Amino acid sequence: MDGRQIINNYNTLKGARAKLDSEIEQASALCNPAKYGSSYHVRTSSQSGADSKSVEVVSDYAQMAATKYIRGFFFNLFPANVRWFGYGANAIGTGEKIPESVRRYLANASQVAYDLIYSTNFPVEMLEVVEDSVDAGTTVISCEFSPKTILKFRTHRLGKIVAQRSADDEIDTIYEDLQLSATQVVNIFNRPDDTIPEKIRTSAASGNVAQSDCTCRIIHYVGPKERAFDIRKEGNDFKTVPAAGFEGKAFESIYVEVDSATIIRREGFDHNPYIVGRIDNCAAGDVYGLSPALRALRTMKLHNKLTAATVNATESVLKPSVMLDLGAYTNLVSEFFFEPGSVNFYNSQGGKYNAPQFYAPPANFAAGGNLDVRLQQIIDHFFSADLFTLLQQMELNSGRQRTAREIIELVNERNSQILTTVSRFLDETVSPLLKLVFYLLLENTSVFGPPPPELGEILANGVNLQYFSPLAMAARATRINGTLAAIEDLAQMLQIFPEALDVLDKDAFIRDLFEVRGALPSHLLEERKIKELRETRAKMQQQQAMTNQAVQLGARQNLNQRPEVGSIMGSLLGGNNG
Repeated sequence: MDGRQIINNYNTLKGARAKLDSEIEQASALCNPAKYGSSYHVRTSSQSGADSKSVEVVSDYAQMAATKYIRGFFFNLFPANVRWFGYGANAIGTGEKIPESVRRYLANASQVAYDLIYSTNFPVEMLEVVEDSVDAGTTVISCEFSPKTILKFRTHRLGKIVAQRSADDEIDTIYEDLQLSATQVVNIFNRPDDTIPEKIRTSAASGNVAQSDCTCRIIHYVGPKERAFDIRKEGNDFKTVPAAGFEGKAFESIYVEVDSATIIRREGFDHNPYIVGRIDNCAAGDVYGLSPALRALRTMKLHNKLTAATVNATESVLKPSVMLDLGAYTNLVSEFFFEPGSVNFYNSQGGKYNAPQFYAPPANFAAGGNLDVRLQQIIDHFFSADLFTLLQQMELNSGRQRTAREIIELVNERNSQILTTVSRFLDETVSPLLKLVFYLLLENTSVFGPPPPELGEILANGVNLQYFSPLAMAARATRINGTLAAIEDLAQMLQIFPEALDVLDKDAFIRDLFEVRGALPSHLLEERKIKELRETRAKMQQQQAMTNQAVQLGARQNLNQRPEVGSIMGSLLGGNNG
């Protein structure tokens, strides 16, 4: 892929997302005016090419609700000073047991990874991700190995990012618009094989601040590429391994300078550094998700408009317009202004001049107040503000966090969808990020200690994540309840199609059910013992079936007659011996 094609792809994808970007701008301004500006733009008409007008944000209620959501979501999902996740692995095959050495290694890796990420900028960047999720709905965070800090996390605002799905429906193709100064470009891209346009080098070295600080647009592309493999002989076996260098990388990274379409740097990654996640449903086949703010956008805008009207009406009552008779003045033109405290003129057409009068417009504050309360309730519901406020109050009163069961009860009482949001956030953002952390540390450091010999074969099935915070466990329980509800929905169909449940991993479902209920792991049999138990039961059932069949056959036969050689009865009674 050349530089011009990357730029064209970015512009096409960015243009296709214009409507969503406009809605996110409005939601961001309403939820965080200090960060994203205290005004937003709306189109004056639905016609193509219509102008836009600026709307000032005068209501802070949406910001208050969003803040409650962010704090409640973050601190309940990532509790302070407690390791809230752990790594696990799948067995190699059915009935196989994960070696104890691997279990100990992953347990140690969990604690090491936790300690390490909390010594980096992870908490700050993850809080930024949660802040982005509340208005944009789609979050982007990257993680790369750094010799200085070991791991470096960075949050990317969706406004500068566009993404694509790959052939396997995974969001793994990213275009990011980087706006850097000429000096930054020269300092960042300083490898011998980097190609910086001469114009940028000249500007950076000019000594003129206006030139060295001029903005340069760089498009960073990351996407999957065809990976080359080598064949290596290990003992009597041959194995395929990724080729050395760029050709053996799974992902391609390209930096393109927009003005000249020059490829500044081309490199590869074993793992995609960008993690794109969504917290809410999206249209079928769409890349981007919804958010609490996008769902509440119409209500937030209406509340902002009502607040502006209330402020204006209140100010008009406190500072009414003054009405002056033009007959008392000369060289004045009749005008009328609507702003509070304005001076307006009228012409009495001679005669007796009227004294100045104050004009107060009518206003129904009671009706406006009722609507204001109702809109606040709707906004609170979208942001689960009342739920998180109640959780915080209960924790302060009791001195402990709520359990998963208590959280589920509170969520059901308030008809909140927060647990579905948490599940998707863990699946699409947190789990991929922690898996990336594991592989970066495993491949680039020795902080986990010497890996056991069986680790490579075990990790061929991937590494799993387990979460221990009450909010995460409540979300997992909700998903289990979803599976139970689906089974209930299939009850009638199972009478006609009993094989419909073949898609269900029954063992995994039962184990998850026990785990989310808090059962001790020692109370559950290992997969190897379960396999032995089932094999024994199957043999006993087969022998019982053969015995029952023999009894039924014997009842229909003459018991004095010798069983035929090779028959079931003969086999049971030793008739095959002649």
